Amino acid sequence: MDGYYRSIRSADCFVDSTKSEICQVEQGLNIKHRSKDSYFIWIHTEGNYGHICSYKEIGKLLGSSLVVDKDNCRVVIQVDNDVAKIRVTGESCEANYCGANVDLNVDGLKRK
Repeated sequence: MDGYYRSIRSADCFVDSTKSEICQVEQGLNIKHRSKDSYFIWIHTEGNYGHICSYKEIGKLLGSSLVVDKDNCRVVIQVDNDVAKIRVTGESCEANYCGANVDLNVDGLKRK
């Protein structure tokens, strides 16, 4: 499960204050083993116009998923065949960790 997972996607990005264009943005997940059943987790997702989510926490291994329940935000990370998926639920997830037009839910992050 340890490793860096990422995907590249297209998004609208500012060229200057009056014009935008399509650019490539990287979404990433870094997982590092901490103890018997816990891992350091860092998530970085990007949306349109440079809006980002940044999330750092310690996740617990529950079955085959890494899970964090904190401050009314539940993050569940599943890794299958070197591909990670992140799902979040809770009112404070985007409010506490994200700008506008972006969230922490990501599919298809491939281990690098």
